[in-house]
Amino acid sequence: MDQKIIHNGNLKSPLNIESLKISFNLIGYRNDLFTSDNPEDIIEFYNTFKSKESLIKWMKERPKGVTYINEVDGRKDIIVVIPTANVNGKYAKACRDEIFKGLHIIFVESGEVKDPYFNVAHASNVGFKKALEYDPKWIIFSNDDMYKIDDVSVLIEELNKINPATVDVVFADSYPCFHHSYERVLGTKRSIYDFASSFYHLFLNKQNKPKTVYKMKKINKTFNTKLLIRNRYSKIVFKKARKFIEIGDFAIFSGIWVRNMKGNIFDETYINAHDDLDLSYVLSKSNKDYYKIIKYQIGSFSGTSLGLGITRDLRRIAADVYLESKFLGDFA
Repeated sequence: MDQKIIHNGNLKSPLNIESLKISFNLIGYRNDLFTSDNPEDIIEFYNTFKSKESLIKWMKERPKGVTYINEVDGRKDIIVVIPTANVNGKYAKACRDEIFKGLHIIFVESGEVKDPYFNVAHASNVGFKKALEYDPKWIIFSNDDMYKIDDVSVLIEELNKINPATVDVVFADSYPCFHHSYERVLGTKRSIYDFASSFYHLFLNKQNKPKTVYKMKKINKTFNTKLLIRNRYSKIVFKKARKFIEIGDFAIFSGIWVRNMKGNIFDETYINAHDDLDLSYVLSKSNKDYYKIIKYQIGSFSGTSLGLGITRDLRRIAADVYLESKFLGDFA
């Protein structure tokens, strides 16, 4: 298949690494702490804010990452959008040569070393807007770190059975993969963990150093109520609950719905966490028949792009705060 590369042309983050070293603006300084591989730096990042509102303001003002569009030609009634850090990497190659072979693929490459403002939500939206130029029936959102179970012919056959005007999103069969298309419940005591998983791990994981736990308590004091896991059980009363399917790292959207959204699928305030949870919950509020599940299976690895561990958990706190601020009132 032919592959063409298109530069997005909208550079909003600095590319000169030397200029970053001498840049002392507050957004950049905080971003350096936030993206650090040192947990102490990320904790210090949170301590620079006086309130959760000021943290959310920073998240909204943070520059967008640089994106490059790489297209692989194929049938355009079903288009695949894949955010990736390396379009030539082994995972992207598997998507191109095996998993989605024959479909038109739009890789949105971002997160290069010289770009400190990588945001998968923004990269994905760039891809969706590009896909709309071809007026497809379906637009697939997929992480690059997937593996093949069913052939793409099964996916095409299943989608041909559905009218894209009747549903907003189509989910694959989640078994045996549990990183997409899985059931989620918000609005119960169980969902207290869902709203603040990072805090839960930090306070209950016995491997945490006392100094780290102390600093996290200091952060909670800064944000003032609701963020400490213990307070959630005693102070917040959940009167409503909602069960829905979470997108995770794979979902198929109606081209009609994406066009109605003008390609702005994910909330770009989130920084590499909870953007799919946000979208999944918002979709579930539209109507009871907003989705279908098809007999197509695709597998997924976990943590290959963003990694796993304490630093990712710490960064996720920002998304926890924004998610709570945006939706907690729905369940009180």
